[in-house]
Amino acid sequence: MNEILQYLKTRGESHDTLIAEATGNTLTHTRIHLIELASIKEIMVCYRTLPTPSDDPTS
Repeated sequence: MNEILQYLKTRGESHDTLIAEATGNTLTHTRIHLIELASIKEIMVCYRTLPTPSDDPTS
């Protein structure tokens, strides 16, 4: 968890996939630790939902 927090302090906000890659952790491991860090108010987490093709009103 400390390596993730150090990464964020050094580089600023980032996507979970980039954090996982940079720290050498699995995406699942990284997401678990991000949730733990958010629960103790060390970080703030933002969730983004990507639209699916069926949500596109132009198609």
